[in-house]
Amino acid sequence: MYNRRKTKQLYREEGLTVRRREGSKRAVSARTPAPVLALPNQRWRLDFVHDHLATGHRFGMLNIVDDVNPAHCFMRDNTGLSLVPAG
Repeated sequence: MYNRRKTKQLYREEGLTVRRREGSKRAVSARTPAPVLALPNQRWRLDFVHDHLATGHRFGMLNIVDDVNPAHCFMRDNTGLSLVPAG
């Protein structure tokens, strides 16, 4: 296994060209805007985060947020506690 510079040098000595990577795929058509939400409970966001304490214990939290009213937020940890309103 050679590094990039060595590979380029070998290819140059042999008169070869390095294959180029393909570009990222682009959207063919225009994106449709997201529908405007007017009422609570129409769409929710879920976010799972995890970390560990200084004692070495790991924990995770599932955050659930209403897109219309962010005050309707719930958090659940993976230690078995039930949903707790956050705020």
